[in-house]
Amino acid sequence: MQLIGSLGELTWPLLLHTLDHVQLPGLLSVQTQERSPYHIWINHSSIVAVSRQLNHQGLLWLIHQQGTMCFYSANRLSRRCPSNLPLGLYLKSQKILTDSHLQELFQKQVIHTLYELIQMKTGTFCFESHVAIAHLEMTGLHLPIYDLWMTSLSVSCNENSVEEVRGNQADQNPTCSVMSLISS
Repeated sequence: MQLIGSLGELTWPLLLHTLDHVQLPGLLSVQTQERSPYHIWINHSSIVAVSRQLNHQGLLWLIHQQGTMCFYSANRLSRRCPSNLPLGLYLKSQKILTDSHLQELFQKQVIHTLYELIQMKTGTFCFESHVAIAHLEMTGLHLPIYDLWMTSLSVSCNENSVEEVRGNQADQNPTCSVMSLISS
């Protein structure tokens, strides 16, 4: 399956809701006004990795920046990682990373990046199903799409004042109306 569109036409909440319901593994690439696109790997309705490049070295650079080990050593070890095992879990099994390291890496790689991304209103996206999961980009942790969907609803609704949501835009954006009424 392929899904192509614009964030101006399909909002983040609707895009995430769609991806959550199709439950297909794949790659969501989002091109914003910045130079390089964001690549988001999805597996079992969860986001498992985010990177700005498709060279399978994003997590390695984060490990290097974290100061856990130099890039060269991490890259050399990554070649020994079994193809079906996330690199983060492999490095944990080798006693190089701890649970705390994995959580910090996931926060930086996925959580912070996605939070910034869902606030962007312009850009294009392309979801390709059945793209191989990039195990060398994975920490082994995941974020359910549903959780990001709920966050995107909150971000989307917070951009509108309560009066706008209850007033003129209530018919145009029923999701925000429902969320505002629930929180009232």
